[in-house]
Amino acid sequence: MRKATLLSASIVSSVLVSAAFGQVATPFATINSTLTTPVLSTTFSTPATSALTGTATTQLGFIPGWDVVRSVPVSNVYDTSIQTGYNFASGTGGRFGPQSSSVASGLQLFNSITIPASPKGTQVGAILTVHDLVAAAGGFPSDIGTTTATQGIALVRTGPNPLPAGTDTFAVRFNMWGNFNTASVGTSEFAFYGLNGPSSQASIGTLSTGLGGVASAFPAPPAALPSPGVGPMTSGTTFTTTVDGGFARDLRVFNGTAEEIADANFFGKNVFDAANSPSQGLVTVSQDSGNSAYAGAFGSPTSIIPGGQWLDVVLYVSPTETSYYINGIPIYSKTSSTPLGNLFLGYMDMNSGISPLGSNTWAVYTDYQVLVVPEPTTLAVVAGVFAMALRRRRA
Repeated sequence: MRKATLLSASIVSSVLVSAAFGQVATPFATINSTLTTPVLSTTFSTPATSALTGTATTQLGFIPGWDVVRSVPVSNVYDTSIQTGYNFASGTGGRFGPQSSSVASGLQLFNSITIPASPKGTQVGAILTVHDLVAAAGGFPSDIGTTTATQGIALVRTGPNPLPAGTDTFAVRFNMWGNFNTASVGTSEFAFYGLNGPSSQASIGTLSTGLGGVASAFPAPPAALPSPGVGPMTSGTTFTTTVDGGFARDLRVFNGTAEEIADANFFGKNVFDAANSPSQGLVTVSQDSGNSAYAGAFGSPTSIIPGGQWLDVVLYVSPTETSYYINGIPIYSKTSSTPLGNLFLGYMDMNSGISPLGSNTWAVYTDYQVLVVPEPTTLAVVAGVFAMALRRRRA
């Protein structure tokens, strides 16, 4: 059985503690060195077997072992797109379903967009987008969406649980690239991913950003703290990041559709920010990508923009912890476990409306793995080989 007792003493006793709230997160270096055995690996390299056409809100068997859940279409016009098997290094290959009623049924090619290979050298993955307006540079060809409602789309894994029996410590790890239109910083579009999702969800309902914060005349305290938004998945724990770091609460966590907000599970602090204006202040909450607690999560210590780069995302679970890391920096941690359940990843726009600047905001996922601690026998073999090599060297 794979219990926490298999872990080294360091993973149990060595923790990161937030001075702001006192929550605990296992050091990323410990996770990186101990959870090394993959029990699930995919780069989403399999092209779609069918198109996202018609009025159905779910697409069973889109790729083997994964379902597609998306927002309900308005007037049979889709604004959500997903493509698997896409070569993002060359901008070719892969397929996705047409998203507009004006497009003939069948699979359309998504081309011309290129980004660097992932840190693992992978050149293929799944690309997701919402609220595409025109086939502009960086947009989906033939995708002329007109729906202005909030939009979301997700891949939900429906295959068997990959964890060996008795496993209670594991990590979900993947590389994610978020892209955004540099002429329109401040998008409300988020990449999202999570654990223990619904076994069956007909569609993604109406999303809400909640209230970002209420201003008040400086130096008076803020009139009100921000209010929670509404997330995409009906159950499970959803972790998110904006693609450009320019929105209120760039880093969000939802339990079901309910958002956790300004609470003790985030590593940042809530502060009254008087720097916005001489006459008013705003609440800068712990979910802001510019919070100093997250320095280094998005490249350099001063970078606050998640997009335009590969992010190493890790969701770590032990019997007493659920933690969320980006590039090794802890974002969020709570002192309770979360089942692996149905894994999911997606993309959403939490505001209605479509940017007139065209569509260049999307997310790519690849190198997706579920990792566990090696079996004790494996550890013993590794230790034995090392010992033999050491003896030979001394001889």
